[in-house]
Amino acid sequence: LDVGNSGTGVFNQTGGTNTVQNTTGSGGAANLSLGVSATATGTYNFSVGVLNADELQVGVAGHGNFIQTGGVFTGGVDVGRHSGSPVGTGIYTISGGTINSSAFFVNGGGTFNMQSGSGNQQLGSLTVAAGGTVTESIASPHTVLVVGSLSNFGLINLTNNDLVGQGTSAAVATANLAAINNKLKSGFN
Repeated sequence: LDVGNSGTGVFNQTGGTNTVQNTTGSGGAANLSLGVSATATGTYNFSVGVLNADELQVGVAGHGNFIQTGGVFTGGVDVGRHSGSPVGTGIYTISGGTINSSAFFVNGGGTFNMQSGSGNQQLGSLTVAAGGTVTESIASPHTVLVVGSLSNFGLINLTNNDLVGQGTSAAVATANLAAINNKLKSGFN
């Protein structure tokens, strides 16, 4: 499913279940892609319901916005394209609902912004590439549980959220540990 393939596209999900499926028969991934071409802008407003995709690509070659104010999203996340030319830019903003992501990538053109009301989230792994940003604007403490690995080569700026590792594979690879603002908690190796 492409939103903003060659122009401007907006998809509003206000209920129900949206399961993105591969309809090409090629056996490839079922991706939800926002801002596909260099001149495109794609926005997905997710307020209620369930959204399932193999991978959510926010900003492929253009610009993508994924705005989650509620609901449950399940799938991998790739914010800001990490390879190819041109490199896309993307913003994933959450102010409500739940993310169930096996792998969450914030690439060079990407921003993951947690706002008030986002609650506790669970990510299989969190990778922040050089130029990628994880930020928050939350008044009360929350926890981002990282079950797998945390790799930070960009900027993680947290004041009220804690990153908590779980399991033996919760390792930390970072080139910028100070940028995490001492918010790493127990469980990381």
